[in-house]
Amino acid sequence: MAKKEAPKIQTERLILRPREGKDIPNMLKMFNNDEVREFLGSNPPRDNTQC
Repeated sequence: MAKKEAPKIQTERLILRPREGKDIPNMLKMFNNDEVREFLGSNPPRDNTQC
């Protein structure tokens, strides 16, 4: 069975799309912010070896 790709969803103010490699640096920046980590659950990644 082939893996189905997530759709791109776009509104006037928001675009939701599948994650890309170029997104990882910004994701890690957010994941390492203590104010953000408070809401990310038990163990969000801190470096790109966990993404």
